[in-house]
Amino acid sequence: MAKAPVVWNSGVNPVHSGLYIVNREALGQPFRWYDAETETWSRMEYEFELVEVVKGTKSPIGFLPWRGPVAVDAIQPVAKVAVANGTEVDHGPSNEVIAKVAKPVKAKVAKVKSKEVMADGTVFFRADRSKWVVVVDGKQPAARPTKEGVIKWLASKFPAIKAVVVE
Repeated sequence: MAKAPVVWNSGVNPVHSGLYIVNREALGQPFRWYDAETETWSRMEYEFELVEVVKGTKSPIGFLPWRGPVAVDAIQPVAKVAVANGTEVDHGPSNEVIAKVAKPVKAKVAKVKSKEVMADGTVFFRADRSKWVVVVDGKQPAARPTKEGVIKWLASKFPAIKAVVVE
């Protein structure tokens, strides 16, 4: 038995009100309700139950290629699912209107300052100061034009700390 070709109506609205399949190519084939009296399409939905909920609401998306109408005998009632703890959960469409948030809330993130810690006696050149400096107790107490000058200062002030030169 040969399968009938799929016909997508392009550029023409349907004559009768009803449920239609819409061709959205990569997005699949959602359903839309078409009202022939007002010549308006409802919002696209992928479930029959949701089409019934949004039936009559105008969609900002106008005409799209359609196939149909789709005949539906009866929409199945939403089944309640029993969870392990005995409570029931309704998985059907919701008719509730969700309130819009006036302004998005920005999360406050604490700034973390990371500081490079060098060992005591580290001698290195600081390009921003154009001088050689030495580290003692996480601070840079001496800056001299030459590394020999910084090493001499360290030996005189902190004889117990050995100088380590980082080139």
